[in-house]
Amino acid sequence: MENQERRKYLFMCLVGQNRSPTAARVARDLVDSINADEDDARNLDISMHYNGICLVRKREDKMDYLAGFERYFVMMEEMRDELVDLGIDRKKIECLYLDDIYGREDKDLVRRLEASLKVCFLDVK
Repeated sequence: MENQERRKYLFMCLVGQNRSPTAARVARDLVDSINADEDDARNLDISMHYNGICLVRKREDKMDYLAGFERYFVMMEEMRDELVDLGIDRKKIECLYLDDIYGREDKDLVRRLEASLKVCFLDVK
């Protein structure tokens, strides 16, 4: 992956306190395990970011901020729809369908994220 720019992924929940930081950490762990696998030649260079949709709404530079990401992982359909309304390509948005019922690093949340994100990262090259 030499000479290739680092990809940026954004994980978004409502306020950026529980689901999205957990999702970014789980994704980072997944990428690290892919890169550590000697049989997997992908060597992914991806930086994980998280934020809350409520905080993004308040940004004056929200379109510039959002344009800097290659993929978007949102927790609920309403967030996906809001990003589409802002002009983000729907194909770049992955909805994880996780309601706002989890605390940060909740065991069930981590388990569900691991399963969902593993599928999402299978096609990353």
